Amino acid sequence: MNKIMIIEDNLLFMDGLKRILELELGYRVAAYSSEQINDIAERKDHSNLLRERPQLIIMDSQLRIGSSLSLVELFKKKLPECKLLVLSSVEKDGEFRRFFQAGVDGYLFKDIMTEELINGINAIFNQKSFFHHKVAHYLIQDYRQLLDQSPQVVKPIAGNRHNLSKREFEVLELLVKGKSNKSISEQLFLSEKTVKNHVSKILLKLKVGDRTNAVLFAIKEKMVSI
Repeated sequence: MNKIMIIEDNLLFMDGLKRILELELGYRVAAYSSEQINDIAERKDHSNLLRERPQLIIMDSQLRIGSSLSLVELFKKKLPECKLLVLSSVEKDGEFRRFFQAGVDGYLFKDIMTEELINGINAIFNQKSFFHHKVAHYLIQDYRQLLDQSPQVVKPIAGNRHNLSKREFEVLELLVKGKSNKSISEQLFLSEKTVKNHVSKILLKLKVGDRTNAVLFAIKEKMVSI
């Protein structure tokens, strides 16, 4: 049974989330406030955290005590196999960009429906990333602005193809550039049906649910370089 750790200062929200995860989804859940986590971090005694061995940590983006971003960095170092999902109550461009760069596996807003949260958790446990569509849009927009400034910005990195064929990798590079299936078919001299087939295989191999998350995955995993 997968174990989830919650780090949240709003006790009502924490309790509601804990109930959903335990009663509806059957996960084992450990819940902490930022004060409790900060005490552990300040003592530099991480044995309790290591003993918990959560497969997923769900944490608030703006904890009352300490830095959420610093905790992400700590968990990435001490629990490298653990997945990280950040929940935010505010929409700030700079905030989610920093968390994305720190390597979190998901970023959602607290006003989402329970179903979307469940979908996100399931996706992350299935080795996929899951970002709110607003976050995905901003991140991809940033990247494409770089492309406009430097058309040669997208370059393949050797040995990081995730079993994609040469043609699939070419299609992925064009997806990152924001090209449509029609545009890709014209550029690669393929039929649109063939392009759709390549895109489907890319999604399957990268274990993502749609084109947007395929682009995010490629950027996050440095399959393309800047």
